[in-house]
Amino acid sequence: MALEAERGVDRRTLYTKTLIKSSLLELMETHSFTSISITALSDHAGIGRNTFYRHYSNLFDVITEIIDDSLAEMFAVFRHFNIGQAGNLTSYLVPISEYLRGSKRFRPLYSEETLSDLIISRLILIDDRCFSRHLESTRQLTPQQADALVRFQAAGLLEVLHAYARVPDAQWNEITQALDLVSAGQSTQ
Repeated sequence: MALEAERGVDRRTLYTKTLIKSSLLELMETHSFTSISITALSDHAGIGRNTFYRHYSNLFDVITEIIDDSLAEMFAVFRHFNIGQAGNLTSYLVPISEYLRGSKRFRPLYSEETLSDLIISRLILIDDRCFSRHLESTRQLTPQQADALVRFQAAGLLEVLHAYARVPDAQWNEITQALDLVSAGQSTQ
C-alpha cells in the first residue's frame, strides 16, 4: 500500500512539474523569460505559488530542467536515427538546427537570446564533455581549447537560429546547406 501511495505522489509530482514547464514555454511564446514572474507562471499554470515552490526554488531551476529535457530528447532522437557522429558537435550542426527550428514545443526556449549562455553550458555537460573530448583526441587540443571550440560552435548555431528562425523554408534550406558545407570542412564557394 505504501508503494501505491508513493507512486501516486510521483505521478502528481511529475504532472505538476510538467504543467509548470509547459506553462513557462507557453508564456515564453509572447514574453521574454526575464519578464516572467513566478506569480505569472503560477497563475498561467493554475497552481498556487506554494505549489510552485514545492517543486522548484526559482524560475532558473525550471528553465534549466526544460533545457536539459530538450537536449535529452533531441539527442535521443539523433541516437535512434544514427544522426551525427558520436562526440563530434560539428556533425550535429545541421541536424540540431533543423530539429530546433522544427520543434514547436521548444521553439520559445531556443528563440530566447538571453538563454544562450545557459543552453551552451548545459550542452557542454552532455555526455560528460563528450564533444570536447572528441576534439581533444582528433585535433590534439588541450581541454581548454576543446571547450572553447565547442562553445564557439554552439554559440554560432544559436545565433543562426535566432537570426533566421522565421525565414521561409527555401531560404532556410540554403542556410543549412551552407552550414552543412562548413561542418564538412568544405568551402561555400
